[in-house]
Amino acid sequence: MSPNPSRNIPSAKNYKKHFIPLESNPDVFNQLIRLLGAPESLVFEDVFTLDEPEFLPHPAVALVLIFPAGEGYEARLAMEEAARHDNIPGDSGKEVTWFKQTIHNACGLYAILHALSNGESRALIEPDSILSSILERCQGLEPQEQAAVLEDSQELEAAYNQVAAQGDTAAPDNPEDEVYFHYVCFTRSNVNDRLYELDGDRKGPIDRGAVLRPNDDVLSEGGLAVIREYIEREHGNTGFGLMALPEMSAPHRSVTNIRGGQGPGSTVTPSSPHTPPRAAPSAFGSPSTLRAEEDLLVIEIGSRFLRVGFAGDTTPRVQLQLPPEQQRRVGDYRLWTASSEEDWTKRERGSHWGEDYELWRYDVRSIDLGLVEDKLHRLLRDAFSKYLLIDSKPRRIALVLPSSLPLPLLSTTLDLLFNHFHAPIISLLSSATMSTVAAGVRSALIVDLGWAETVVTAVYEYREVSCTRSVRGGKHLVSSLHKVLKDALREQGTAVRETDDNEAEERHILSFGECEDICTRVVWCRPSNKTAQSQPREGEGLPTVQEQDELEHEAPSAARETKTVTIPLQTTRPPTSLRIQFSRLADACENTYFEDRPGAPYSFDDEELPAHWLIYQHLLHLPLDVRATCMSRIVFTGGCSKILGLKGRIYDEVVELARAREWDPVTGRGVEAVRKNLKLRRHGSKLTSGGPTGVLGQDEGDEDGVWHDAANAGPETNAIDEKLDRRKAQAVHGELRAVESLGPWSGASLTCQLKVLAVANVEREAWQLHGVNGASRPADVDVKTQQRQSLGAGGLMRGAAGGQDRAWTLGPWGTL
Repeated sequence: MSPNPSRNIPSAKNYKKHFIPLESNPDVFNQLIRLLGAPESLVFEDVFTLDEPEFLPHPAVALVLIFPAGEGYEARLAMEEAARHDNIPGDSGKEVTWFKQTIHNACGLYAILHALSNGESRALIEPDSILSSILERCQGLEPQEQAAVLEDSQELEAAYNQVAAQGDTAAPDNPEDEVYFHYVCFTRSNVNDRLYELDGDRKGPIDRGAVLRPNDDVLSEGGLAVIREYIEREHGNTGFGLMALPEMSAPHRSVTNIRGGQGPGSTVTPSSPHTPPRAAPSAFGSPSTLRAEEDLLVIEIGSRFLRVGFAGDTTPRVQLQLPPEQQRRVGDYRLWTASSEEDWTKRERGSHWGEDYELWRYDVRSIDLGLVEDKLHRLLRDAFSKYLLIDSKPRRIALVLPSSLPLPLLSTTLDLLFNHFHAPIISLLSSATMSTVAAGVRSALIVDLGWAETVVTAVYEYREVSCTRSVRGGKHLVSSLHKVLKDALREQGTAVRETDDNEAEERHILSFGECEDICTRVVWCRPSNKTAQSQPREGEGLPTVQEQDELEHEAPSAARETKTVTIPLQTTRPPTSLRIQFSRLADACENTYFEDRPGAPYSFDDEELPAHWLIYQHLLHLPLDVRATCMSRIVFTGGCSKILGLKGRIYDEVVELARAREWDPVTGRGVEAVRKNLKLRRHGSKLTSGGPTGVLGQDEGDEDGVWHDAANAGPETNAIDEKLDRRKAQAVHGELRAVESLGPWSGASLTCQLKVLAVANVEREAWQLHGVNGASRPADVDVKTQQRQSLGAGGLMRGAAGGQDRAWTLGPWGTL
């Protein structure tokens, strides 16, 4: 939890100095302790659970608890302090080092000082540092004199102000405002191994009665019992946060212990919260090696979702979205107001329906890049802390993105990952290429039925060859469904609240979230009314007629047309139930992906084609060898591909187009006349399909048994080669076929697990030096030379060490 300045509590204390409160964020705390003189081996980490020992960061030398300091806490604190003695001895001879807080809103700073000045961490403080100087000056002084030393320390104040304003939440404008939360520290005594509570607002340290054994740390059962006692006092209040200060370089904090094993000299050592039980190579030998071989994170970012997981997993750990109700900030209570249910109707003129549900849009002219960065930051924070259970240490990241992502959005994403999550290196992977990998093939035609667009990409030997797109996507599908539901409500005669007549056509009668939910559940796609099996090829005669009962054939279709379903609508005013024919729910899909008539919403652009025409034209313009390979490996991906019957309908329409028009880019009446003339077809096929012609004047009937047409003779067969060819799996070429894929994230996970070097690798030092302007053109970078330099275990990390002088590229994402 972070300090919330929205609630001001009157304070009876008079302070001479006021600080901005610290956010309860391990990154902020770690930056501050580095400035004070703590070594790299001491790192604050979040504690996510008290009931699962395997996720506790052992060995912890101190705990920092943040809890709500409301009126109940203030009253309890006054009663407990009134019963204590007023004579608190100085530092000499005490069991712990304790500082009296005389700086307003600096309880986080005092908790850090208490954590570093006691127990095992005190011996690790670097000499000639800010904290070592303060401890030396406070030696033998009384509490009030020690407090004066902290107040007068300019170095301490400068280090604090350097990090106080950082974090995910906005700092209060006035440092004198009271905040709702308070920090306290729990640490082991320097003398008697007892657990002490150190709070600068009290009269002195408090012995909590827990005796820690030599092999125990502050996260043992005695320490956890004290934390649970604090939580139980608040009767269900969830505003608690706990951070631990583990010693990373301790001998018993080996890689085996971190990964869930047992270390020497200890019976059971729980693992770290940032590494769930996963297989670890036995070659790890030191903490530096562990950092070099840390788990690689795979992040896929779409226009409305974010998938995060570890490389090598079959599926992502979590898929997150950010609907409008989750985009509230601290102090935003609009969700509980009486008019919040009508907020979705109050969108600005010209803004697209449902744009509040998007993370970003391709049109960067109308979006706030700072807001995009904030949304991604919140989602990644939630994914790391709640689902992946990892800490804030730098980790390599593989970023799966569409290759058409604009450079401003790509730059914003890389700035976020480098500056806030400190990734040492980021590998950029194309969504289309990773879908090809997840399908188990090297080449494919990827049809992404996405939210904003339908994108067709030809991938040949793991490289994108060409890409075409259409605005017919999920966004227009939901809008088309809303029109169908709106017309059905009017036909039903249901009275729903409308605005004036001029806005009635543009006004939405139900919310975007409910309309999308209906689209996900009940929208379907009609099958194709003409297939390749039912239509004969021209010149092949009439099809065979089979007798069948007409009533038997028409009965299922008639039943499907007349069947009705009832859909409850909760966001209409008033709420109502809609009875609609089931067949009408397919109109939305028909109007979005297959509508092809003059005056249609998509007819303004000559390149804006229905989905099946888009695929056919894309294949038609590919080189012959690429087309023969890709057409037999058509992969449908994207959220809209899950709509019932849509993939089959698009595939059948493409097959019908290929059967009717073949693969000839030349069209017209002359071509049709040649196709329909059987004599011309036979003559043309005889001249062209058989290869070179024979000798002039030599007819087929003149052969005397000696003459052989060597020009048209086939190669001699070899029995051994034939047997070997039978064992080889023949690749399918030249025929339309659809294959399944596990999706871009799974393909990226497999690629990273196999340690395949990506074409675009961006290093943190190079990015911070020049940003997106430092990227070279792909043709100017010798990728093969860099790959040879990076071979072997840890080669990627060695290459990153001197990466500032190396040329790097963004691959298919281009350059400025």
